Amino acid sequence: MAKLREQMAILWGNLEELKVAASLKQQPFPSSGTASAHDMGLSNLPFYCCIEEYGQELDEEDRPDEFTAYTTLYALAKTRIFESPTSD
Repeated sequence: MAKLREQMAILWGNLEELKVAASLKQQPFPSSGTASAHDMGLSNLPFYCCIEEYGQELDEEDRPDEFTAYTTLYALAKTRIFESPTSD
């Protein structure tokens, strides 16, 4: 689990810490819907990746109406996280 958390920290940067701090203050994060990553104080960097779009069939009781049988989901696909080389 620690290895996964470390890998996700590479992607997220300080996002988790900022969200926890905001929730402790009972404030929303981000504070506005139009804030940029820089304005929010995020330390992570943008990266290229593939995003897979797929559908998942809904159970009968989860369907909002008679015409909606699937929901659209997205997932990170064909993307690998490599450790940063250390300089010795």
